[in-house]
Amino acid sequence: MNKQEKIKRSLKVRFYIISLTLLFILATIGTVDAQICSNGKFIGIYSFLLNNIIPLIFIICAIISASLCFLIRFKFKGSLNPSYKVTSVKNENFEVMTFLATYIIPLACINLVETKYLIIFIILVVILGVFVTKMNLYMANPTLSLLGYKLYSITVDDPKITDNIFVITRDEINIDDKIEWLELDANRWFVRKEKKHECK
Repeated sequence: MNKQEKIKRSLKVRFYIISLTLLFILATIGTVDAQICSNGKFIGIYSFLLNNIIPLIFIICAIISASLCFLIRFKFKGSLNPSYKVTSVKNENFEVMTFLATYIIPLACINLVETKYLIIFIILVVILGVFVTKMNLYMANPTLSLLGYKLYSITVDDPKITDNIFVITRDEINIDDKIEWLELDANRWFVRKEKKHECK
């Protein structure tokens, strides 16, 4: 595996971890032990934290995934490849709802208080990560969707590029728009509209 492939695989894994942010938040809510008193007395910070080790782990995971989200946004603010003109465009945002309904919600419904189900949960998250990154489903990302990112299937005015390209962007993409792009994988790009330079 060359350096470029390693970078792309790393980016896929980051996208997948980011997509789990909502799951980590729901898992925190589902496992937290809100009892703070016993026999009318405050149980103490130490006892409260000891009773909530699992939700604390999920909180840490949520913070890590949220941090990766901001790192991704920072990466996309850099310079991109020269622009193409969009020749056709199709909204693909339904893929986010499909990912949410198919993977996130069923996992969130697992009883994570019991150890055996927690182990099953971890195994399923790892297996799902392998499938999502190998099958290039990582762009259907509920977390990024909540932050205003959109999914489109587009074609561009380059005769060498005949396949549809699946893109993620914060911009509204229309036919004839010029887009700058960054390749995430084969036929998968991050794009943004080319900035128009006004003459003074």
